[in-house]
Amino acid sequence: MNRPLTVIVANGWSASSRKLGSRTKALVEHQLKVLGLQYDMLGMRSSFLLRRSRQFRRFIRDHQGSGRSLVCVGKSFGGKQIVEEVLNPINERLDYCGIYLITIDPNWPACWDLTPNLNRHTLRLTKPITAAVNVYFATKEPRKQAGAMLVTPKGTPVKNIPLADCDHYSIVQNPMTEIVIRKTLLEATK
Repeated sequence: MNRPLTVIVANGWSASSRKLGSRTKALVEHQLKVLGLQYDMLGMRSSFLLRRSRQFRRFIRDHQGSGRSLVCVGKSFGGKQIVEEVLNPINERLDYCGIYLITIDPNWPACWDLTPNLNRHTLRLTKPITAAVNVYFATKEPRKQAGAMLVTPKGTPVKNIPLADCDHYSIVQNPMTEIVIRKTLLEATK
């Protein structure tokens, strides 16, 4: 029997996440249904106020226990906010069998330019988790990178996967993004 999941999703803040097909929540929810997994999910647009980050943290605390795993997914500014405003501030030990993080082209630093040159910029996760994966847009030329690299605490496995066949807008529809989400969801249920 698969482990039940607690899933939080922060869609991007910009136009890259306004259409239904480009919303990360829609992609994650589709995969959860296709895989037939048992889950509780909270998804929001990441035009973050402190209230929204508190809602995410409350949802995480309220749905822990009973052999569950936590999966956190964030796109663009939502990825940055999931790391810096949701996971990093949680000081107490959470009652989850595993905590998994997926960031999709996390925009760091937050700025109006949707495709900034973020080469060598890092988004730092400080909370120890089970595993993390970061899918980010990078042009074939090494000089342009839209999403930040994800750095985790020592001992936390992290994969940074650059994609060159998309952009900041279409990365959610990229087949590799879908594969990463599916594999992480399946891993979290074991």
